Amino acid sequence: MNEVNFPRKVKEVKFGEWTLDPRRQCISDGEVERELEPLLFNILCYLAINCDQIITRQDLIDDVWRQNYVDDNAINRAMSELRKVLKSDRQKGTIVKTHYRKGYSFFVEPIVIYHEESDVYEASATKTEVPLVIETDPLKPKNSKFAFAAIFSFVLICLVGFGYFYSASEENKQHVIPEFKNKHYEEQALSWMDGQYNILLLSPDKNYAAFSFIPEGQDKSYLVVKDLRDGKEQRVGEAKFHYFPMGWASDSSFLFYRVIDVANKSCKVWRISRDFSSSNSPLFDCELRITFGTGVGDNSFIYTKSNYRNRDELSALVNRNLLTGEEFQITSPNINSHGDHFLHYSEALDSVFFERRQLGYSELYMTGSEGGNLVKLYESKSRIWSANYDSSRNTLIWMQPFEKKIYEYSLTSKQLINTIQVLGESRYSSYQSIDWKNMLVVGYPYLHQLNELDIESLTFTELQKEIAYHRSSSPKENGYFAVAVENGKSTLFELDLEGAVVASRLSVEEPFDVETRKGFDEILLKFQDRLEVYNTQSWKLEESIQTSGRVISAEFLHNGDIAYVTENKSKNKAFIYSKASDLVSTLPVQDALWLSSISKDLYVSLSTKDKVEVFDRNLGESIAKIPLSKAFSKHKLTVAGNMIYHTDGYNIYQIDYQSKQSTKLIFTLPSQGTIKGIEFHEGKLLVDVIKPINNHLFQLKYEETAEH
Repeated sequence: MNEVNFPRKVKEVKFGEWTLDPRRQCISDGEVERELEPLLFNILCYLAINCDQIITRQDLIDDVWRQNYVDDNAINRAMSELRKVLKSDRQKGTIVKTHYRKGYSFFVEPIVIYHEESDVYEASATKTEVPLVIETDPLKPKNSKFAFAAIFSFVLICLVGFGYFYSASEENKQHVIPEFKNKHYEEQALSWMDGQYNILLLSPDKNYAAFSFIPEGQDKSYLVVKDLRDGKEQRVGEAKFHYFPMGWASDSSFLFYRVIDVANKSCKVWRISRDFSSSNSPLFDCELRITFGTGVGDNSFIYTKSNYRNRDELSALVNRNLLTGEEFQITSPNINSHGDHFLHYSEALDSVFFERRQLGYSELYMTGSEGGNLVKLYESKSRIWSANYDSSRNTLIWMQPFEKKIYEYSLTSKQLINTIQVLGESRYSSYQSIDWKNMLVVGYPYLHQLNELDIESLTFTELQKEIAYHRSSSPKENGYFAVAVENGKSTLFELDLEGAVVASRLSVEEPFDVETRKGFDEILLKFQDRLEVYNTQSWKLEESIQTSGRVISAEFLHNGDIAYVTENKSKNKAFIYSKASDLVSTLPVQDALWLSSISKDLYVSLSTKDKVEVFDRNLGESIAKIPLSKAFSKHKLTVAGNMIYHTDGYNIYQIDYQSKQSTKLIFTLPSQGTIKGIEFHEGKLLVDVIKPINNHLFQLKYEETAEH
């Protein structure tokens, strides 16, 4: 395997008119400075380091993308973007040369400038210029002992610096989930005040827990730090702001937190000393979305930054210099995803662990604090909300809190080694692990409520019954269907108009969502790998559609056909399944996340670019594109006649694609909570809302004696 990144001893790399700063991932020609996206930065470094050879497409796939398969178009786009970035008024010559049917090479001679060995981070270090290549022909194999030694030193320093080396073949190793072991954990309350506990963060030394707390009867959250050794708590907050923990410094000496002014829609990141007295200072403005991060060293902060590529549901990890305010990306998610989310930083490994949230599944990655040595560790069907490192076992631990399933992943064997089903009736949300025998959790802090919004009178009606939890719901005649998690299974319940359970209809191990066909006795079950249609009178399976990719969304159309979107190899495809012919056709809709119909020939889709697009099947083209308001949680849409309804999590909008003033706000949630979904039925919108309730902070301790 060839190296991708320069070691930390390298201060600058000069080539042509450009100077590359590996630490900041920037290039400058003296007049223009450009920040490189992580993928382009990695390709550039890879070509420069391996400048004595032709780099094939397979080399790029194996060493830069580190995947089994990469579409040729993705490589072409990346190389085209890199060439554009490397062009300037001062640098007009070729930097990257294409060799027909062979690959690519670095066409100029790179010169490496090192930091002084006494202090590799000191900006004023004396420059030592060392050419990477001696001979002028960049394609001819080099015999220079010095060139070989320089390249060998890059490999050695990178391997030693990160401590762990994972081969490309190991990254894509298929993981088998061990059988879950049922275990009893003792639940010990760590909180005594009534209110809402949420967003739990354990300090790296595992002695302190930070969390947000809203006292009963109030609507603003405080920041609390609890000493787990003696139970003492310290609190900071003001009545008109919300305070949320964001992350700890790697040595546990400081806590980073966010202060949100809801009225003015502003957010600022602060840093406070662990004792809450010696230091407390503002750092920078932030997005309103919940994000997490970590302090690395004295002046670096790595965190999840949303609005990546101007998409409000897409995020990436960035490394911010707290002195200068400069930031550079350390991850580069594909646009066809929900992006990257910070999980944990291990100072011992100098590694950042993060979740890459794809459409319908999640991937666990690790990378260096500056974005090098990216490694895919694991793929999960469920979200990985948080993770902690256990140095004694060299493992990562995370949890499915609602299902109460604990996972332990070995960084030594690169596989799951421990899976536990926690027994008991409680349900949890936020969590942190001290080790697999000791977990910190907060009780599930929400109730789910079904509501109706009359689209003519705009009357909002709450149903009388509240449900402890449901995954999705869909209206039917004289009631509703809802999917809830019960005893580790997804169960389909039939509810009456007041939300009371009439019957339990189906129960399976896999998660699924539902949609009813209006006016017919049919219900659509949406699994990750298939779609199933049941008759709601006999409950017999009528249709089963196996999909070639993961199901992102699916909807009944007016004639009973099914529109669905799948994700496969980082691409979304839209399909129509015909019940009459039992055939599947493809729609030429780009980057769709959701697909439905307005009429027989008009289709409406939600794109990955946060736009609603109306597609005329007869014309074979889009006739309207409407940008959406920024989402507070996730975009959800439904169709009613010629109108499209959209929610951003707090508001509901009516979209008339035929009007110039296409979008109109028609409803805002009157109380605390978040709109989870909307669906049209008989002149009304069924509105799923999750509402906060009181809960408590607990420690779960494994009762070993109970197993004997």
